[in-house]
Amino acid sequence: MREPQPAGSEPGLFEEPGLFDEPGLFDEPALFAEPVHPEFGDELPAGTTQVVIEPSAAEPLITDVATPARDSTGTRRPVTAQVLVATDGSCLRNPGGATGWAYVRSDGSWASGGDPVGTNQIGELQAVVLALADHPHDQLEIQCDSSYAIGCATTWKRGWQRNNYINSQKKVVSNLDIIRRLHELLDARTAPVVFTKVKGHDLANRWPLNTAVDVVCGQAALAAHQQRCAVQERGTMEINWEQKVPRHR
Repeated sequence: MREPQPAGSEPGLFEEPGLFDEPGLFDEPALFAEPVHPEFGDELPAGTTQVVIEPSAAEPLITDVATPARDSTGTRRPVTAQVLVATDGSCLRNPGGATGWAYVRSDGSWASGGDPVGTNQIGELQAVVLALADHPHDQLEIQCDSSYAIGCATTWKRGWQRNNYINSQKKVVSNLDIIRRLHELLDARTAPVVFTKVKGHDLANRWPLNTAVDVVCGQAALAAHQQRCAVQERGTMEINWEQKVPRHR
């Protein structure tokens, strides 16, 4: 079992999936809920955990994230039905190689970006930023295989903002500009967002959108490498929803 990290600690050492697999490590175990899921009915695949960010000031599900401001009329904008996306980042040579990021929606639409130089953490963060920026007023679920990206959006957010983005080692938080943008988007939201921690590179395809977005962000990283410049692209794709059943000997 990993040792709990102090509020505002640097998450860079905890990039590998698994950080959110043990809710007992955190002060607020109620953050980890398993609501009805649009792909899997009443049950989520084993190993899936969720962090729910509720913007309503009346009954917030967590207190880590500031309540978003009301619009210019003083009222909250109506929200649409929940949108399901998966985000992912890719770095061809980590750190310093070409980096890509993307999200894929359950309807098959996707968006991606990339830079010739970056890191895997940058790719994971930029993917979440892109998804939030494109869905500011949608009830949103983000499937993500990066504990680091989810932690930056939830667990460490309040402490970093309170401490002016200085971590417990008295150093400036890594990837500061991207993280500030991430927090600005979260604070401005008018609808809830759910972060679902999933397993990356799952051969059983239990999270089909994660399988799909892994391909798209890899293509974005390759395009940034080949063109030697920043890239952006959007499109649609067919999602393979078939889950593979492992063979038993």
